[in-house]
Amino acid sequence: MESSMEIGLTNGQGFRAWLMTEKGLSENWAKNTSWYVNRLLVREDMPFPEKTDAEALAFKLLQSDLSKSHKRNMLKAIEHYMQYIGKPVHFKKPTKGKRLPRYLTQDELRKLVRSARNYREFALLTVFCTTGARLNEVRMLNIGDVNFGRRAITVRCAKLSRDREVPMSEDCERVLKAYVERYFSNDERVPSASLFKSLRGTRPSPHAISDVVRKCGKRAGITQRVSPHVLRHSFATAMIGNGCDLFHLSDILGHTNIETTTIYLHVNNEARRLAFDKGVPRI
Repeated sequence: MESSMEIGLTNGQGFRAWLMTEKGLSENWAKNTSWYVNRLLVREDMPFPEKTDAEALAFKLLQSDLSKSHKRNMLKAIEHYMQYIGKPVHFKKPTKGKRLPRYLTQDELRKLVRSARNYREFALLTVFCTTGARLNEVRMLNIGDVNFGRRAITVRCAKLSRDREVPMSEDCERVLKAYVERYFSNDERVPSASLFKSLRGTRPSPHAISDVVRKCGKRAGITQRVSPHVLRHSFATAMIGNGCDLFHLSDILGHTNIETTTIYLHVNNEARRLAFDKGVPRI
């Protein structure tokens, strides 16, 4: 529940609704953006900021020790809020670094999936590893989003609220069919039912799903920390390595700009170089 202070400063739910309808942000992104703005305005005691206040706040943020990604998020949040109250501003934001994403090899992905303790975990890991879907996209899947006839999964709770259809591999189809047979009675197989449930029968929390992935990674003997986002990177890297073209991969991942997808070309080149250095004849 929003505090009275939040409602007073950012017009709470009205600002969130505007972010989702006018900016196309998902519910989670709108909630986070509203939280960023509220946190800043409370801390700086700016209940009714003017453009000069926003500019001073931006300058202070840019001089801080916060990470570049956090600065970008906060500056974008301020821009959105100032536009919402009719006082638009624009800030030059720190550029993104060139850090390559962490990923698992295909052998590690196979070990990870086989480390599942039960068929529910097995199905969850299979979806992550064969679709490249984000954490919240998988969490919000319903039974009706899985189309076995078309061998496709419809992702409806995507980033920026852009629904998309993701192809389903033969392995994923086989696993999900068996999973639904085991965990859902005929009466429970309604389109609106959550595909993945907690032990209490409710939709699992993001933390619970991340915890399953992390624990399976440890059981599989994978040294790096495994998360749903690492599995997304792993899927994309494997797809490029196995010959998928950049255009189709960008569409599958739900990227709004194909430039975002090009990072996996660099990742794959790195993997290719490591493989080359390991296998090249020594003379």
